[in-house]
Parts: sequence; C-alpha cells; structure tokens
Amino acid sequence: MDAKQAKWREPFLAWTLGTDSFVGQYSSARNTASPEISPDNHVPERKLIAAVLTRAVQDICNPANPIDIEDAKKAAEDTRDARRWLASNQVAEYSFLWCCEALSLDPSGLRRRVKLALADKKAGYH
Repeated sequence: MDAKQAKWREPFLAWTLGTDSFVGQYSSARNTASPEISPDNHVPERKLIAAVLTRAVQDICNPANPIDIEDAKKAAEDTRDARRWLASNQVAEYSFLWCCEALSLDPSGLRRRVKLALADKKAGYH
C-alpha cells in the first residue's frame, strides 16, 4: 500500500463501516444477540470478527495493487470472494450475517455503505 492509499484507508474504512474506530468499538462491546461471544473476556474474538469484516471491505473497495500477473489474479480472486461473502445470506459461523449480528451491525446498512463507497471511488471521490 502506498502512502496515498494509507492516508485515506482508515477514515475510508471507518466511514464505510459506520464508526470512527470499528475494531476498537466492536471488539469490546457486549452483544446479547450472540451469547457465545458476548462476555467481555471474548475481546480477541470480537477483534477477529471485526478484522474479517474490515478485510472483506478492503478487498472489495481497495484491492491490492498487483506487481505481476499472478498478483493480479490473486487480487481479482480476493475481490470476487469478498463480494460473494458480503452478498451471501448464509448464517453459518463467520458468514457476513453472523459477523454483523455478533457486532450488532445492520447488514443491509453495511452493504449499502460498501456500494456507496464503490460508487464514490468509481466517480473519483476516493
């Protein structure tokens, strides 16, 4: 990631995910909807879930800059996989909907934010 990308990456991800400190805020919050991860002693699990969501958004909105043809194929594959994961309505462990529920996020709202972010990027705003 170059300096220009790094400069806007964190605020961009925060805006996309709807919080100033996505990982920090959701890694320690209590959530009664998912009792298996709700106790405060599960902060590492919350950080992992937040990191999974953050990585998916990053792969969709800011894919890696490929160095060679193999890197380009991998970046395209990562982007496709992240888009499929985000669009999925599965509720299995570590699915998009499960992660959103675990962090008390609105999945539809997050999907809308990613779509808006992609439209802004395509229009040249990012």
